[in-house]
Amino acid sequence: MKLIGIIFVILLGAGGGAYYFLQNRAAVIIPQAVIDKTLFPIYTPKQLPGGFALDESSIANNEGVLVFQLKNTDGRVLAVSQQSIPPKFDFTDFYEKQMKGARTISGTPHHSVIGEMAVKEGQGAKFLSIRTGETWLMVSGNDIRDDELELIAKSIAKL
Repeated sequence: MKLIGIIFVILLGAGGGAYYFLQNRAAVIIPQAVIDKTLFPIYTPKQLPGGFALDESSIANNEGVLVFQLKNTDGRVLAVSQQSIPPKFDFTDFYEKQMKGARTISGTPHHSVIGEMAVKEGQGAKFLSIRTGETWLMVSGNDIRDDELELIAKSIAKL
Protein backbone atom coordinates (compact mmCIF):
# COMPACT_ATOMS: atom_id res chain seq x y z
CA MET A 1 0.00 0.00 0.00
CA LYS A 2 2.90 2.38 0.74
CA LEU A 3 4.34 1.64 -2.69
CA ILE A 4 1.12 2.77 -4.38
CA GLY A 5 1.21 6.00 -2.34
CA ILE A 6 4.83 6.66 -3.30
CA ILE A 7 4.11 6.03 -6.99
CA PHE A 8 1.11 8.36 -6.78
CA VAL A 9 3.22 11.15 -5.25
CA ILE A 10 5.92 10.71 -7.92
CA LEU A 11 3.37 10.84 -10.75
CA LEU A 12 1.66 13.85 -9.21
CA GLY A 13 5.00 15.68 -8.92
CA ALA A 14 5.98 14.81 -12.50
CA GLY A 15 2.60 15.97 -13.81
CA GLY A 16 2.83 19.23 -11.88
CA GLY A 17 6.36 19.83 -13.16
CA ALA A 18 5.30 19.19 -16.75
CA TYR A 19 2.33 21.54 -16.38
CA TYR A 20 4.58 24.28 -14.92
CA PHE A 21 7.10 23.84 -17.75
CA LEU A 22 4.45 24.03 -20.46
CA GLN A 23 2.85 27.11 -18.92
CA ASN A 24 6.14 28.97 -18.50
CA ARG A 25 8.04 28.14 -21.67
CA ALA A 26 8.50 30.69 -24.40
CA ALA A 27 6.49 30.35 -27.60
CA VAL A 28 9.51 31.67 -29.50
CA ILE A 29 12.86 29.92 -29.08
CA ILE A 30 15.94 31.93 -30.06
CA PRO A 31 19.07 29.92 -30.94
CA GLN A 32 21.94 30.19 -28.44
CA ALA A 33 24.34 31.47 -31.15
CA VAL A 34 22.03 34.47 -31.73
CA ILE A 35 21.58 35.06 -28.00
CA ASP A 36 25.37 35.09 -27.53
CA LYS A 37 25.76 37.88 -30.14
CA THR A 38 22.98 40.05 -28.69
CA LEU A 39 24.11 42.89 -26.42
CA PHE A 40 20.76 43.63 -24.73
CA PRO A 41 18.15 41.57 -22.85
CA ILE A 42 15.99 39.53 -25.24
CA TYR A 43 12.24 39.21 -24.72
CA THR A 44 9.90 36.66 -26.26
CA PRO A 45 6.16 36.03 -25.93
CA LYS A 46 4.99 33.02 -23.92
CA GLN A 47 1.87 32.94 -26.09
CA LEU A 48 1.27 33.62 -29.75
CA PRO A 49 -2.03 34.43 -31.41
CA GLY A 50 -3.81 31.41 -32.89
CA GLY A 51 -2.12 29.93 -35.94
CA PHE A 52 1.12 31.93 -35.55
CA ALA A 53 4.52 30.26 -35.24
CA LEU A 54 8.13 31.35 -35.42
CA ASP A 55 9.72 31.25 -38.87
CA GLU A 56 13.09 29.91 -37.71
CA SER A 57 14.77 30.86 -41.00
CA SER A 58 13.98 34.54 -40.33
CA ILE A 59 16.00 34.89 -37.09
CA ALA A 60 18.95 37.25 -37.47
CA ASN A 61 21.01 39.71 -35.48
CA ASN A 62 21.78 42.55 -37.87
CA GLU A 63 23.99 45.36 -36.61
CA GLY A 64 22.64 45.25 -33.08
CA VAL A 65 19.02 44.58 -34.01
CA LEU A 66 17.45 41.17 -33.42
CA VAL A 67 14.79 40.39 -36.04
CA PHE A 68 12.47 37.49 -36.75
CA GLN A 69 9.06 36.77 -38.24
CA LEU A 70 5.97 35.08 -36.91
CA LYS A 71 3.89 33.50 -39.66
CA ASN A 72 0.26 32.46 -39.56
CA THR A 73 -1.27 29.46 -41.29
CA ASP A 74 -3.44 31.88 -43.31
CA GLY A 75 -0.41 33.74 -44.69
CA ARG A 76 -0.29 36.71 -42.33
CA VAL A 77 3.14 37.78 -41.08
CA LEU A 78 4.28 39.69 -38.01
CA ALA A 79 7.71 41.31 -38.21
CA VAL A 80 9.43 41.48 -34.82
CA SER A 81 12.53 43.51 -34.01
CA GLN A 82 14.36 44.23 -30.79
CA GLN A 83 17.17 46.64 -30.01
CA SER A 84 18.74 48.58 -27.19
CA ILE A 85 16.71 51.65 -26.33
CA PRO A 86 18.42 54.56 -28.10
CA PRO A 87 19.86 57.14 -25.68
CA LYS A 88 17.59 60.15 -25.15
CA PHE A 89 14.95 58.73 -27.52
CA ASP A 90 11.64 60.58 -27.16
CA PHE A 91 8.97 57.87 -27.20
CA THR A 92 6.13 60.34 -26.69
CA ASP A 93 7.20 62.28 -29.78
CA PHE A 94 7.56 59.02 -31.74
CA TYR A 95 4.05 57.87 -30.78
CA GLU A 96 2.56 61.27 -31.66
CA LYS A 97 4.32 61.74 -35.00
CA GLN A 98 4.85 58.20 -36.31
CA MET A 99 1.70 56.43 -35.14
CA LYS A 100 -2.01 56.99 -35.67
CA GLY A 101 -4.41 56.15 -32.87
CA ALA A 102 -1.64 55.27 -30.43
CA ARG A 103 -2.95 53.98 -27.11
CA THR A 104 -1.36 52.37 -24.08
CA ILE A 105 -2.31 48.75 -23.38
CA SER A 106 -3.18 48.02 -19.77
CA GLY A 107 -2.28 44.80 -17.96
CA THR A 108 1.11 44.34 -19.61
CA PRO A 109 4.40 43.61 -17.82
CA HIS A 110 6.13 46.46 -19.71
CA HIS A 111 5.01 49.77 -21.16
CA SER A 112 3.19 48.83 -24.38
CA VAL A 113 1.61 51.08 -27.00
CA ILE A 114 -0.45 49.93 -29.97
CA GLY A 115 -1.51 51.87 -33.04
CA GLU A 116 -0.98 52.14 -36.75
CA MET A 117 2.17 53.36 -38.47
CA ALA A 118 1.60 56.77 -40.03
CA VAL A 119 2.17 56.21 -43.73
CA LYS A 120 -0.08 56.92 -46.71
CA GLU A 121 -3.76 56.94 -45.90
CA GLY A 122 -5.11 53.39 -45.61
CA GLN A 123 -1.69 51.77 -45.98
CA GLY A 124 -0.56 51.75 -42.37
CA ALA A 125 0.47 48.54 -40.69
CA LYS A 126 -0.58 47.74 -37.13
CA PHE A 127 2.30 48.50 -34.80
CA LEU A 128 3.11 47.42 -31.24
CA SER A 129 5.87 49.10 -29.26
CA ILE A 130 7.04 47.48 -26.01
CA ARG A 131 9.56 49.33 -23.89
CA THR A 132 11.40 47.51 -21.12
CA GLY A 133 14.20 48.96 -19.01
CA GLU A 134 16.84 48.33 -21.70
CA THR A 135 15.13 46.85 -24.75
CA TRP A 136 12.71 48.26 -27.31
CA LEU A 137 10.55 45.65 -29.06
CA MET A 138 8.58 46.47 -32.18
CA VAL A 139 5.98 44.19 -33.75
CA SER A 140 4.17 45.09 -36.95
CA GLY A 141 2.01 43.53 -39.61
CA ASN A 142 -0.87 44.02 -42.00
CA ASP A 143 -4.29 42.44 -41.42
CA ILE A 144 -3.47 42.00 -37.73
CA ARG A 145 -6.08 42.56 -35.05
CA ASP A 146 -5.43 44.59 -31.89
CA ASP A 147 -6.25 41.60 -29.66
CA GLU A 148 -3.51 39.56 -31.38
CA LEU A 149 -0.92 42.23 -30.63
CA GLU A 150 -2.26 42.67 -27.11
CA LEU A 151 -1.77 38.93 -26.43
CA ILE A 152 1.89 39.28 -27.38
CA ALA A 153 2.31 42.38 -25.20
CA LYS A 154 0.69 40.71 -22.20
CA SER A 155 2.75 37.52 -22.45
CA ILE A 156 6.18 39.03 -23.17
CA ALA A 157 8.95 37.75 -20.89
CA LYS A 158 12.71 38.11 -20.62
CA LEU A 159 14.77 35.12 -21.73
